[in-house]
Amino acid sequence: MVEFNTAYYSPMDRKYHESVEMEPTANAGIEEPIIPMIELGTTVPETDPTGRFKNMIQNVQANIRRGAGRIQLVLSTAANSPMGGRPKAYGPEVREQMREVFKANEAILTGVEMPTNSINNLSGFDGKTLSEEMRRNNLDEIRDAIKFTADVAQGGGVDLVSFEFPRSVFDADWNKADPKTGKQLFEDTKDKFIAIVDDRTGVIQSIPIKEIERMPMGTDFETGKAFEYDFETKKFVIKEGDNILKSLPSLPNYKWEDIITFANKQGKNPAFLILDEFKNKELRETEASMAHSRGQAAQYWENVKQIDAALKDPKHSAEQKEKWKKDREGLQNMFSYYAKSIEQGQIKLHEIEEVAKHRKLLNDFGKETAVKGYAEAGAMAMLETHNNKFAERPVHVGPEIGWPDYFGGHPAEFTELIKKAREKMAEMLTSKTVDGEPNVYFQPGMSEKEAEQEAKMHIKGCFDTSHMGMWLKHFKPELPWDQRVKEFNAWYMEEIKKLAKSDMIGTIQVVNSMSAAHGHNPPGQGIFPVVEATREFKRQGFKGYIVSEGHDEEKFDEGRILVETWRAFNAPFESKYGPGMRPQGFNDMQSGYAGRQYSPRQMFGSYTPPFGEYKPWSEIPFE
Repeated sequence: MVEFNTAYYSPMDRKYHESVEMEPTANAGIEEPIIPMIELGTTVPETDPTGRFKNMIQNVQANIRRGAGRIQLVLSTAANSPMGGRPKAYGPEVREQMREVFKANEAILTGVEMPTNSINNLSGFDGKTLSEEMRRNNLDEIRDAIKFTADVAQGGGVDLVSFEFPRSVFDADWNKADPKTGKQLFEDTKDKFIAIVDDRTGVIQSIPIKEIERMPMGTDFETGKAFEYDFETKKFVIKEGDNILKSLPSLPNYKWEDIITFANKQGKNPAFLILDEFKNKELRETEASMAHSRGQAAQYWENVKQIDAALKDPKHSAEQKEKWKKDREGLQNMFSYYAKSIEQGQIKLHEIEEVAKHRKLLNDFGKETAVKGYAEAGAMAMLETHNNKFAERPVHVGPEIGWPDYFGGHPAEFTELIKKAREKMAEMLTSKTVDGEPNVYFQPGMSEKEAEQEAKMHIKGCFDTSHMGMWLKHFKPELPWDQRVKEFNAWYMEEIKKLAKSDMIGTIQVVNSMSAAHGHNPPGQGIFPVVEATREFKRQGFKGYIVSEGHDEEKFDEGRILVETWRAFNAPFESKYGPGMRPQGFNDMQSGYAGRQYSPRQMFGSYTPPFGEYKPWSEIPFE
């Protein structure tokens, strides 16, 4: 092109590369926020999933050569494995080599995901109990991962999938009723239950609702008064003084809906009514046993006294008295037995009262321990960021949204964990003691505002789009499948809008599924609006990392995890080899190399040797 009264532009002139306005094509995506290819990264497993036994560095290099500019490393070795991986297996030289690989390729290691097979909560849940030992062990693994992330990634995220503890959904605060049908949006696919835990031992007791509904209640929940058995009328009665207020032939059974109604009237959590009932039932049973023992003991003691009186009477023969002495010994033993039962009953009453003091709802206590764990991990990330010479960006840590069966799997629980962990971390940074214990994370001179900023910087969650999709299994199961998916996706996007505004997410794992089952398909290869969800995050100003976790289709064509992500987002390409070139979308590339899913057989671009095109005579593809 010629511009008169000026010299020609050469390829070295800046203006030579300026673009001109052109009509956008249908797939250019100009109306949407642009997510460049460089921002669409990939997860890379610590160990080679193809079975070719590549090491971690080789796995990373292979993905960088495919075009990945952002990589999240997925640690896969179980925490109890003595060999095979995890941060303890990579020394200073390996870490330095990893840093150099990313630096040389101008790529970014966004952080690491902890092995989900063994480190999946910070509440201490070990499958049966809330174990403080398990919680501390998981924190130790997190500390190692934070150090590794600062050393190798020079900052970034450490996330662990949030399977904090099991819970039902029927009584969750966020499980609201559909205004059209009156039914809750989500239904339990397993037996409904409430769970209680002893805060001293961590022992968990799950109580199915169907068992509660079969259990005779010794309390009239409507009045809060206890029933007692009246031997004259042979009925269970409620008395006030000598007056019978209420009588029933047998103890009542309540449906869970009845218990909810009574609890609402009293302004209580329904589960607490059940806990009180368990306590009262144990007390009543123990007291009844003690009453029986008292009666038996009194009877035997009366018999002993009668024998003692007879032994003092001189009119009885020596032979008769000898027999009574043997009888007295037996009666005395029986009296001692029931007296001992009374003593044990007193001890049991005390134990019941003590156990009741330490019996808590798992939802409450598990949440407390999880929040404390994430707060401690956040403080570790802050200290590592400040003290590690390689750290150029903040290290953050937090939960990855989990599965529906566990606390931490719903968006409301996910954000609550992060919010409360930030508050707890800020408290740790500004208090000498926390929960009555000396606090090793106290930072003298740090203001509350500074502590809040540090907590916000170092505790961030990881949002997995497929985990969110698993809620479809619980969503309005009475609907036809297509309508169910349509309405679920509308709910999905409403929740995304809330999350995108929350400023609590550090990494998005973009992954899809063809059903409500847990899946790892690339974006565009499933039924959930994961592309729209990610774009909504970008609209709201998301500055974190986006990585594809769609590795399920790698067995069909290696590289789909990344290439299909670019395709789904129609990621814009930019040509800088001539004027008048508009940004091109993925679908514009047609047969260009970036659109292919196999390695090239020749060198191209700046890699071409000076003597011309080069390719091996065997035509073996390059890695």
